[in-house]
Amino acid sequence: MPLLVSLGLAILAAVLVFVFVSSMQPTVPVVVAQKNLSVGKEITPDDVAIKNYPSSVVSDSNVRELDEVIGKTVAFGPILQGEAVRVEHLAESGSLLTALRTFAPDNWSAVELPPDTSLGMKGLRRGDVVQIYGEVAEGETAVVKHITNAVVLQVPEEEDEIQQFIIAVPENVVPVVASIAVREQKAAVVLPDKGE
Repeated sequence: MPLLVSLGLAILAAVLVFVFVSSMQPTVPVVVAQKNLSVGKEITPDDVAIKNYPSSVVSDSNVRELDEVIGKTVAFGPILQGEAVRVEHLAESGSLLTALRTFAPDNWSAVELPPDTSLGMKGLRRGDVVQIYGEVAEGETAVVKHITNAVVLQVPEEEDEIQQFIIAVPENVVPVVASIAVREQKAAVVLPDKGE
């Protein structure tokens, strides 16, 4: 019995020492995501909070004040709930420009497709690579052809008044894709199966 009491007291003493040492370690404020934040999301006060972290685990890129993130846009990858926000997570630009810079190659442009194009493709997300088909003039007739591969930048939400996709395309096909919307022609978004 005395051995068990001694063991219990030793464990209690170890826990107390750990708590005391932990409380003596300096902490610093860090901005932390309160929920999952996707690329292109403009950060609001409800999205983030301040938590104190031990200074030994905080890097120079960790954001320390809420004012430094509110109104900025999430870029280059999502921020998960509970994750400390870093400078490299943020962009000054708006959500569409941020999505373009994050998901598309350099020198690609964002172009809108005609309203109500491919509304059955509800499973598409930002960053998905799709193929765009549309009418292309050949002589005096128009034929449906593969116009370009594209990257999805924005998908229509149910509450949006105008239901349309915004895609990124190479610079050389911007006039072709834009003319589809301007002339109110039909276009199709195709998701290719890259599986084996």
